[in-house]
Amino acid sequence: MDRGTQIAISLTIVAILFSSFALIHSQQGINRVEKRLNELESLLLVKAEIIIDYGNGTKTTSTVELPKNSTLLDALRKVAVTEEKKFDFGILVESINGVKNNPSTKKFWIWYIFQNNQWKMGQVGADQEILQNNAKYKWSYEAYSS
Repeated sequence: MDRGTQIAISLTIVAILFSSFALIHSQQGINRVEKRLNELESLLLVKAEIIIDYGNGTKTTSTVELPKNSTLLDALRKVAVTEEKKFDFGILVESINGVKNNPSTKKFWIWYIFQNNQWKMGQVGADQEILQNNAKYKWSYEAYSS
């Protein structure tokens, strides 16, 4: 093998080694960037589970990811078609996916949050409840008397 061929082969090997090193290094950089993006995403987004119980045995469960400071109403709007009525105190959900509040049967949409291993009725309007990260919420169509 002549000297020129040896130099060409050596340079090719060096180029392959440098390319491999650069590729490994850039993949490590990409992994670091992906990890940092996931960390930032967790600071900017909240995840919640939304259950809709139609009161007739039918239930749906959805997981939503929304910007931090989103409300329960925002989450419901993402997973269902709603009708709402605005009052001075806030927004009342009148209907979810075509199932409407019915004052004559005293059946209404009521929301709950799962805390301390039990469902607790919401204490504010859904437009005022800020989503808690990894929380479970349930909308239940049920008889209610004050």
